[in-house]
Amino acid sequence: METINKISEALQDIANKRGKPSAFIMATIKAVNGQTCEAVTGGTLTLTDIWLTAADTGSDKALLVVPKVGSQILLADLSGGQLRELVMVACTDTESITINGGDNGGLVNIESLKNYLDAFKNAVLQALATIDSTAGSASSTPFSTAMTAAAQHLQNLEDTAITH
Repeated sequence: METINKISEALQDIANKRGKPSAFIMATIKAVNGQTCEAVTGGTLTLTDIWLTAADTGSDKALLVVPKVGSQILLADLSGGQLRELVMVACTDTESITINGGDNGGLVNIESLKNYLDAFKNAVLQALATIDSTAGSASSTPFSTAMTAAAQHLQNLEDTAITH
C-alpha cells in the first residue's frame, strides 16, 4: 500500500508542476463515438467527450484504444477537477487498438500464418504427387482442388482488432 501512495503522490506532484492538479476517476463506458467516449461514474454522473487518444489533436495517426461498452476505464482529469478535459488512460476490455491510422491493415497472427504455410506446403506436395502418379495426365483437377482447400485458411490470418 505504501508503494501505491508514493506513486499517487508522484503523479500529483507532476500534475501540480503543470499548474493545474489532475485527478483520476473510475467510470463505466456507456458509448463510443470515434475518438471520444461517454462514461458513467458513481452510478449517476455521465461524463462526455472523453478522449481515447493522449490529447485532442485531431490526428488520425495517434494510438487509439477503443474500450468495449460496459467496460471499466480509468480517466485522468486534466482540467484540475472541472471535468472538462478528460482522457482515458486504461481500460479493462478493449474493442480495438489502432496504430498510425490503421492504414497497413491488421496484424498477422503468427501461429495462424505458420499453420497456413504448413497446410499450403502439404497441399502442394500432395497435388504434385497426384499429378506425378497420373504420368502426364493433362487434368489439373487434383492440384486445383488441393490449392483451393489450402487457400481457405488465409482468411484467418489477420487480427483486425489491432491495426497499424
